[in-house]
Amino acid sequence: MDFMENLRSPRHQIHYEMAHRLVPGLLEEYGAQFVAQLLARGAEPLLTAWRSMCEAAGITEKTGESDFSVVGPQDDEELCNLEMPSRRKMVLVFLQMPEVRAPLECEKCVFAWDVESDRVRYFTLEAEMSLGTGESTRRVLCEWSDGNHLNHGLSIPSDPYVIKQVLSELLAQ
Repeated sequence: MDFMENLRSPRHQIHYEMAHRLVPGLLEEYGAQFVAQLLARGAEPLLTAWRSMCEAAGITEKTGESDFSVVGPQDDEELCNLEMPSRRKMVLVFLQMPEVRAPLECEKCVFAWDVESDRVRYFTLEAEMSLGTGESTRRVLCEWSDGNHLNHGLSIPSDPYVIKQVLSELLAQ
């Protein structure tokens, strides 16, 4: 299947639903408690939801724990702890999503948790498609805020330390 065929596939719909509906909905309902549960339990509940949605759609793709993983301060303190200019402490929590195969699918979701206020901002790194080759090598930084999807228009590589730098600058504004 090519990139555009993948866009019409049931798998794409599930991938999109996970990052654009399910996760923002859980975050809206449970806030920082949702992120704390990700840190405590990992992504296993999301993996279970993914598998159930795939099974219901008749998709037999094997999805393992490596397809959904969480990286928090307990895994990489340097990557996930962020000291803001205002001396506010932020914690970044990275959620690795299953392989990206079409535009708008998210490779990573990133939660920026202000530990003092318990406010969490939710960012997604979404695949952008090259009109020339149809390949997707870079990601567009987007954010969910008050139920709205914002495209920050920043095309960045998916390296976690680059993401941290970009978010550090964005969160300082």
